[in-house]
Amino acid sequence: MLFDAGAGGIEEQENGRKLVVYAASREDAQGIADRARELLCEVAPGPNGIALSVEVDESSDWASAWTQHLRQIALTPSLVIQPMWDEAPAPAGSQRILFDPKLSFGDGAHATTRLASRALERACRAEPGRRVFDFGSGTGVLSFVALLSGASSALGVDIDPVSVEAARRNATLNGLGERASFALPGAASAAGFELVVANLEAPTLLALAPEIARSAAAAQRLILTGFLADRGPEMSAAFASAFRVAHADQEEDWALLELVLR
Repeated sequence: MLFDAGAGGIEEQENGRKLVVYAASREDAQGIADRARELLCEVAPGPNGIALSVEVDESSDWASAWTQHLRQIALTPSLVIQPMWDEAPAPAGSQRILFDPKLSFGDGAHATTRLASRALERACRAEPGRRVFDFGSGTGVLSFVALLSGASSALGVDIDPVSVEAARRNATLNGLGERASFALPGAASAAGFELVVANLEAPTLLALAPEIARSAAAAQRLILTGFLADRGPEMSAAFASAFRVAHADQEEDWALLELVLR
């Protein structure tokens, strides 16, 4: 209900007995609280034992508080990702990807990021020199994986300007600024790329399937992830007119499809 009321993120405290939502202003927080009360009354009218309150904490850096939990995470057998202030060395035989966490996420903690990273590493090592198009690039993690695995260049496109700027900063941080570029949709052409990757939620993937397919029209391989395994058949059907499934992978309940042109 808090998400439905407009919460962008929720912190659990006291073993889940207390839920905390952060907002940029008291007015924003009050609006979320008011909408949550309305939704709560619809589901559980009358006394329900739940209290909502709005407080102002001038000392709270809510915008970056989540970053304190970040740590080094293995993306593939040879690549790890970690925040720029983490001085932990990479394991033997591995290379680090550093990132500067701001208001954009993309720290490699999600199973779909690891699935896509492993698929990109395999594809780029099998055929070095590929040009990669990262559809919904976020903070640029997958573009960096491709470049460090043998891709010649990578272009990432995302609808979020904050993510685009974060990806550009991260590219410079990893010494990949000359081979990685990031832009908003419409500001760059997706033509001529041999490998396309899209790590997006299932509804977005399905809605953008025609656009993604056009972007990958000249690609030798299309990597899709971001959806639960039970939606795999639905996802492959959405691209079946031009692509067939060459490989499928799964981690936890999340799935990945590697498609090739028919």
